[in-house]
Amino acid sequence: MLRCIAADEPAHINMHVVWELPAGIGPGRVADLLAALRLRHESLRTTFPVGPEPRQLVHAESETALRVYAAQGDPSLFAEELGLRWRAVRFDPAVEHPVRAALVTDEGRPAHLVLVLSHAAVDATSLGLLRREWLALLAGEPLPAPAATRPVDLAHLERSPEGERRAAASLRYWAGQLATIPQAMFAVPPTPAAAGPVGGVSPAARAGWTPRLRIRSHAAAAALDVLTERTGVSRSSLVLTALSALTAHRTGNRQAVVTTLSANRYLPELTDYVGTVAQDALFTLPVGADDGFEALARRVRKRTQLAYPHSWFDSEELWATIDRVGCERGTRYARDCVFNDLSPLGLDGGVLRGGADPRDPAQQIQLSRLPDEPLAVDLMLWVFRLDGELDLSLWANPARLAAPDAELFGRGLAVLLIEAARGDVKLQEIEELTGLPPVARGPRWLRSDGCWIDGAEVDELLAHVLTQVLARPGAAGPPPFLVVAEPDERLGHRLVCHLAAGAADPARIHTACVAALPGRPAAMAPHHYVLHTGSPADPADPAAWRAVPVLCEGNGRTAASAWRAGEPAPGDSGL
Repeated sequence: MLRCIAADEPAHINMHVVWELPAGIGPGRVADLLAALRLRHESLRTTFPVGPEPRQLVHAESETALRVYAAQGDPSLFAEELGLRWRAVRFDPAVEHPVRAALVTDEGRPAHLVLVLSHAAVDATSLGLLRREWLALLAGEPLPAPAATRPVDLAHLERSPEGERRAAASLRYWAGQLATIPQAMFAVPPTPAAAGPVGGVSPAARAGWTPRLRIRSHAAAAALDVLTERTGVSRSSLVLTALSALTAHRTGNRQAVVTTLSANRYLPELTDYVGTVAQDALFTLPVGADDGFEALARRVRKRTQLAYPHSWFDSEELWATIDRVGCERGTRYARDCVFNDLSPLGLDGGVLRGGADPRDPAQQIQLSRLPDEPLAVDLMLWVFRLDGELDLSLWANPARLAAPDAELFGRGLAVLLIEAARGDVKLQEIEELTGLPPVARGPRWLRSDGCWIDGAEVDELLAHVLTQVLARPGAAGPPPFLVVAEPDERLGHRLVCHLAAGAADPARIHTACVAALPGRPAAMAPHHYVLHTGSPADPADPAAWRAVPVLCEGNGRTAASAWRAGEPAPGDSGL
């Protein structure tokens, strides 16, 4: 998490909460209770001094600075916006304690406590634990002894033989999945980032911010009860089934890939630990149009039992694995579809702007806009409640899923659950049931190695890379090249790049292509390179390239070992 704090935008990685205060409480009482929480938990008073070796320093004393702000306008909205502003200020883990606190008053009376926390100190489960303790302290109830596990104990556990075995098994699992899955679920044509009709208050998101939609439904919660009883699948896995089915339907992928957050608290000593242990679990699911919802849900149950235990890893080792597999495939894992079930924590799903919370009493399906969040993600679903009421928050990048389609998607999650409870639903019926159409792709789109690829985006990638790698004095653009998609029995299509003599070797070009893939979900590095003795008169004509003698051929994915000057490539191109 410290690496993320150093690399990511602070608004994306920091956490904040707004807690409503009871009437009659004074600022001194708020400060005392906050100090009691920080004294209970070492993670809230730990810094990480800079030095040649990693260190964590636990401070014996905790001084709580509580700033007081008079609300301007609606107090709850003011508190939320204050939290967002503070969240955008980077923590310095070397010297700064990981908690900032503010008291928002309404006509002089304390109304809300705003906390901004470093993700190095807490994860979502920890926030739930702190909320539970805060409410107990407010009520004057005694608290049990704090969790026995401290941050230093977690470090010992991670470096124990058991911890090392778990980490190694996780890396093997991730490597196996990354070798075959689509590199991006939302490799789709960009869409106009238009605001939708719900509330009419969410314009196109600012850069790095994503619009949110709240989905609430009593009917869908009742459907979850029916489906759980009938299938034996948990409510959480049923919602994940609906998300996977809708995403695969919308994007036209034959496999759903969802990064689902794992609390990593299956070890008893971590159950009540206040600190960061949550990490990504890589969930993958084959999806077919003829699949029924219930059969798919049972498959989800099995696949999650594989994914969740393999979310215990050293992040540097995991990224090295992601880089290695991506270089071998010529792809880049996008992490563009995320699922996070927070329902066990009792957190609120959010409030509307202005603090209003209009509610449909029948609540078959209710959609409402929430404030945009400073998170850069294509699609993310957070689950806040599943028992008695379905309460979800959906983040959707309007450049990948326009606001009207995001609303169809959000409503479709509830519709799919309701209809599946009435009778098993075939996935080919999704469009009819939800009104959400599959994405339309142009003639240059194709499948390669399980991924959707746009020929125009591949051309743009090569033009960018060749301009950078083969910079020529006075040249206005890249050297002539042509990428051709050839049928391939195993891959579906093999991308072959034809270049004029004088180009760099394939290994260098391939490495540069892979490095340039982030932000280009519909591009892929070529599988094979052919260098010619010269450049044809019309570089866009494949026949013209065939008329120019071949100088040498190579496979960029196996580097120099596949380079054979003056010889044809192997029959399988070394793949």
